[in-house]
Amino acid sequence: VNDWRKGFIYEAPKPELGSYPLYAYISPERKYIRTYDINKRDSVIFHEEYDLINDKAEMRNTYNVNSVFTGMTDSIFINHCNK
Repeated sequence: VNDWRKGFIYEAPKPELGSYPLYAYISPERKYIRTYDINKRDSVIFHEEYDLINDKAEMRNTYNVNSVFTGMTDSIFINHCNK
């Protein structure tokens, strides 16, 4: 079976049991997580990006201003991840 998916989006837009709202893109190569403020939904408070090939334990957050995800709105982020 040829798997056509390159990754998937995980969405948790509402806080549950003390968690913060977040969206994540996960592929075999990397994981990107965008965490939002509970009280101000349009405010990202934390970005995480991990190289899952070289850092399987996700110990080094490699997110920086040169990330492919920098500056993306939620809709662009979701569209990018669905390519």
